[in-house]
Amino acid sequence: MSFEFRNLDETTRKIMLDEFDNDFKINNWYVSPRLNSNGIKEFPNLIKKAFKDGTEETFTNSIKPIIHLNEIEMSSRNGNPYQKRVPVNASKVLGESEFNRYYMIALSKRALNENKSIRVYRGRESSRPRPESEALIGKNLNPEETLNKLKDIINIDAQIPEPNSGITLELI
Repeated sequence: MSFEFRNLDETTRKIMLDEFDNDFKINNWYVSPRLNSNGIKEFPNLIKKAFKDGTEETFTNSIKPIIHLNEIEMSSRNGNPYQKRVPVNASKVLGESEFNRYYMIALSKRALNENKSIRVYRGRESSRPRPESEALIGKNLNPEETLNKLKDIINIDAQIPEPNSGITLELI
C-alpha cells in the first residue's frame, strides 16, 4: 500500500530536492548500513529523481537488492554480534522512510515560510500501528522543532512522526 501525501506538489518537491542537495553537500544525508558501495554511489541520484517526479513507490522500486543493497548485515542479540540476511523488505523500508522524511522536512519548511501549521495524519495504512504513532495522529506540531528533529539523522525520536511508521504531515 502506498502513501497519500496530501501536499506533494511542485513547491514541496523543490524543497525536498534543495534540502537533499544541501544535506549531500555537507555530508548530512542518511547512508543506510544496508547500502553496498554501488548503492551509496547511486542513492543520491535515485532519491533526487523520485523527489523530482516520482513517489515513495518509484523510489523504493529503484533500490534493487544485490545491485544496491548488501546481502548480509551485522546484528546483535543479548550483546552478541552475529550476521544475518538483510530483510527482503529493506528497499521498501529505506525508500519509504527517506522519501517521507524529506517530505516532512519540506512541509516543516513550507509551514515556516508560509506562516502555516503542520498536523500529523496517517499517510499509509498499517496492519499493526504502533500506539505511539497512533497517539500523534491529529496533533499539530511546531514546524521549527519538527524540522530540527527531522534534520538530525542520528537522533530521530518518537516526538515526531517516525519516518517508517506510516504517518506523515500535512499543511493546515
